[in-house]
Amino acid sequence: MYKELEKMIDEEFFCKTIDSLKELIKIPSISCNEKAVARYIGNRLESIGAEVIFQSVSENSQNVIATIEGNQPGMDILLAGHMDTVPPMNGWDTDPFNPIEESDRIYGLGSSDMQAGIAIAISLAEMF
Repeated sequence: MYKELEKMIDEEFFCKTIDSLKELIKIPSISCNEKAVARYIGNRLESIGAEVIFQSVSENSQNVIATIEGNQPGMDILLAGHMDTVPPMNGWDTDPFNPIEESDRIYGLGSSDMQAGIAIAISLAEMF
């Protein structure tokens, strides 16, 4: 199975994941204000046929719960993560919500936190 998955993770997968990460960074998702990013994630998953439930946490915050029926026999998999970021702190030389790609790195709020993990989860979901 791992060999098959390794073959599927190619340049296209990588580029789509980077594009998703950049889109996620552009959506402010500071703690307790994740509704917009939840809608983005849920809409992406719905577009590939996932059954999506938006669970209200507060007026401006939601969880996304998605189920995708795979097209292959085998075990189930659970992908989980958080959508919120910390508020931007002093020291940013650029807009933290404007992703910048430089020297094989992406700079933006949440890029080295769970936003990258969510981008990978979306790309994996789109594979199946």
